[in-house]
Parts: sequence; structure tokens; C-alpha cells
Amino acid sequence: MDPEDVKKGLARSGKTQHGLAKALGVDDAAITRMLQGKREIKARELPTIRNYLEMPEEKHSKLGASGAWARDVPVLGTAVGGSGGDFMLNTGDIVDYARRPPTVARSSKVFVLYVQGSSMSRWREAGSMVYVDPARPPKPGERVVVELHPENDGEPSPAYLKELVSRTATKLRLKQYNPEQSFDVSLNKVKKLHRVIEWEELLAV
Repeated sequence: MDPEDVKKGLARSGKTQHGLAKALGVDDAAITRMLQGKREIKARELPTIRNYLEMPEEKHSKLGASGAWARDVPVLGTAVGGSGGDFMLNTGDIVDYARRPPTVARSSKVFVLYVQGSSMSRWREAGSMVYVDPARPPKPGERVVVELHPENDGEPSPAYLKELVSRTATKLRLKQYNPEQSFDVSLNKVKKLHRVIEWEELLAV
């Protein structure tokens, strides 16, 4: 979803910017900046926006049916985490769909996350997107999403977005950039390890 989608939704539904601001719990100026493209639409705001503007659910074609740049890469739900990770990852909650670059045109497992927090600034800032490839094992020096086991079955998983420094038989060593530091995570706590696809690879430059 982009600012033009919101503008069209407002025009079609007859709803107001003030009403949308009230539904989202923000001030009117935030909606103005959103419509001007100066404020990013947060993943957690998408369901509220769709509900308020009475927007129909998007239908997406099967993988490969509409070619490169189709808007069919799932954006998974995230929420800011606590001491157990950078964020909480809900793999069963698709909150939006992103464009599919040609280099992942036939990668059915690729998904997108919105960055939470500033621990990987300046590589990626809060609110920016990262494309994630669960099918290809990451190598040291690559950025990764480390999905941990949830405390209880069925709950969202705590997760980290970091650089993979090394991996042994018992632990991962991870690095963040802001503030710069490294730390270890025991492998018995790790549910899945996903490789982040860099922009240069996505765009084949």
C-alpha cells in the first residue's frame, strides 16, 4: 500500500483524513505527511487503514503468473519486541504484499519484513523493508533474521535482525551496528535462520 492507494480510498469511500487520523491514533499532520509521501505507512497500520477505508482484500495471482515486479511477495507481521529479540515475528500474519524483483521471480518462499528499531542503522533504518530468503543458508558476513522458539506454541516468535559473524555446533555469533556490539545466541533457542537478500542482489547490479 502506498500514499496513492490511501488517497484513492479516501476519495472512493468519502471518508476524511481527520477520521483516518482518529482511527490510527495519530494527529492530522501525520496523515498529511503520509499522503505527501513524507511519512512511511507502518505495517501495523495497514489493517486499520483498510478497515476504515472499507478497502477490499487484495487478490494476488499465483507465483510467476504475472511476472517480475508483481505485487505478490508477502509482508509478514512484526511488532516491537522486548528483551528476547529486536521484534516479534508472526509468520502466519500477512499484512501486505511487496513488489517481486526479477531475481526472485521464482522463489516461492521469499518474504518481506519491516525493520523494527535502530540496531542495524545505518545499514537499514526503522520502517525500511528487507527481503528474506529462507531457502538459502547464510554465510558469515551476511545479514540474517534469527527466528527464536516462542515461549508458548502458537505465539509469535522473538526474532533478531543482525549480521552473522560465525556459527558453531552450539551457537551463533551475531553483530549489530548501533550501538556496535557482538553477542552469542545458543542454537537450541533458534527455530529458523533466514538470509537477508541485499538490494544489489535483488536488483542484479
